[in-house]
Amino acid sequence: MFNWAVPEVRQNKFAFIEEICRKYDIAVGTGFYAHPNYFRPEETPLAERREIMTTFVRHVREVLDQTARPGSRRWLCVRVPALPRGDGRAGARLARVCPGRSRHD
Repeated sequence: MFNWAVPEVRQNKFAFIEEICRKYDIAVGTGFYAHPNYFRPEETPLAERREIMTTFVRHVREVLDQTARPGSRRWLCVRVPALPRGDGRAGARLARVCPGRSRHD
């Protein structure tokens, strides 16, 4: 897996999403469930992992807003495990995404 602590890894993924958003009128979905090892936890502290992933998702939301047709809003879906682990491997803060649904952060 790629190490998302490396800025170029995130930039590469974002560039792909941005290109698709500019070319096509689509919604975007990303998943933090299939391969939750986005980081090397022994090298990247949990707080940093959370900041990286929150910023990435925020940037995706921004490009969706910037490229939406006037008067419309594009959907952003973030898929997470049904029973999330509490170790924060992916850096996702589920309590922010689904208030009241998870206390595993």
